[in-house]
Amino acid sequence: MNKKYLSKEYKTDELTIIWKPDICIHAALCVKQLPEVYRPGEQPWIAMENTKTELLIEQIKTCPSAALSFRLNKKAAYLNPKHKTMENSKVAAKTPSLNNSQKANKRGRSPCYLIDI
Repeated sequence: MNKKYLSKEYKTDELTIIWKPDICIHAALCVKQLPEVYRPGEQPWIAMENTKTELLIEQIKTCPSAALSFRLNKKAAYLNPKHKTMENSKVAAKTPSLNNSQKANKRGRSPCYLIDI
């Protein structure tokens, strides 16, 4: 059974940060890396407008407990082609060859493969 954690969302037009305080280990990497954004003791404690979206994304990826995560909002499709979204990718016309292990794990679902454009 998956445990459901309390979460809080902080949004801009480009990005939504999801913070799960129940799983935060308070390593404070976020505060050390972007003190102008993560401000414990202030409300709201995350001030996303104080830095660039790209820097927020890179910092969130370093969260050791995964208490911080993000999702790109519709207006952020231009940001970085490394962040695969349907807006900046094409669906492959042909399914790549699967080895026996991959075929066994497929379980009848058709995968959707994204490729860079």
